[in-house]
Amino acid sequence: MRLEIWGERWLLMGRPKVGKSTLAASFPKPLAINLDGAGNKYVFGVDSMINAYTYEDCVKAIGEAKKRQGWETLILDPVDKFVTFLNRFVAKTCKKETIADVAHGRGYAKQVALFKQYLEDFWAIAESRSETCASIIIAHSKKGECGESLTIRDRLHSYIQGGVNNIVYCYKQRGEGNNLSFHADLSGSENVEAGCRNPVLQGAGCIPASFKSVLALFGPDGASMDKAYGWLVRKGGVDQAGFISWCNDQGMITDIEKYEYIRLVRENAAMLENLKKKMAERSQ
Repeated sequence: MRLEIWGERWLLMGRPKVGKSTLAASFPKPLAINLDGAGNKYVFGVDSMINAYTYEDCVKAIGEAKKRQGWETLILDPVDKFVTFLNRFVAKTCKKETIADVAHGRGYAKQVALFKQYLEDFWAIAESRSETCASIIIAHSKKGECGESLTIRDRLHSYIQGGVNNIVYCYKQRGEGNNLSFHADLSGSENVEAGCRNPVLQGAGCIPASFKSVLALFGPDGASMDKAYGWLVRKGGVDQAGFISWCNDQGMITDIEKYEYIRLVRENAAMLENLKKKMAERSQ
C-alpha cells in the first residue's frame, strides 16, 4: 500500500506499537530522521533513515536531509524522543542536572524557542524542495480528559497541532480469532482533537496492516522474510492465512513450525529468536 498524496504537513499520533511508523513508510519515497533506535530499519530500510541519538544529531540530520536526493516524504520519528534529547541539551548548556533546575523558567523558555525553530526548519526542508513533498511528525499519545492527546507537554503539543494540515490517529483492535488489526482514522473521530483536512483522504476509512501489506512494503524476495519477522514481532499480530500461504510458496518451513511461529508471535514474541536461529542453521 502506498498513499497517493500531495505535499502537506502531517501528524501521526497514537499509542506505542500501533503502526504509526508503518503508515508513514507507506507515503511516497520516505526519508526518516530516526530517533527510535535500530527497530525502524525493518520499517523504512537502512538506506531511508538518518539516525539521531542526541539533539545535536537531530540538527545535523536536517542538513543531511537537504543533501539527500530522491525522497518525497520527510519523517521525524518520534517527536517524543526529540523533546527528551532537547531537554538534555538545554540542561547541559545551562550546567544543570535537569531542565527544571534552571532558574526562573529560563530552561523551559529556551526549550520552547529551540523546539519551534526545529519544527520550522523541518517543515521548510520538504516545502522548499517541492510542492509535492510531504512532512510527517510521529508522536505518542495518551488518554486525557478530552480524548487522546500527545504525551509531550501542552505548549509543545500546541505548536505541532497548530502547524500541521492533517492529524491522523492510529490504533489497534483485537478481532475474530483474537488477532490484532491495525488501523488509522483518517477522517477524524471523537478520539482525536482534529480530523484529516485532506479531501482525498476524508472518509477513506481504516487501513488494516496485514502480512500481505508487509510483503507490499518489503517485496516478495527471500530477504524480505527477516524484515517481515521484525515487523510482525513488534506488532504482535499476524494475518494467519496470508502468512501460511506465503510460507507454502517459499517452501521455507514445515507445517508444525508455521503454526508454532503463529503461536509464539501471539503469546511470547521473545521466544521467536530460537525458532529463527533453528531455521537459519537448517538453511545453511
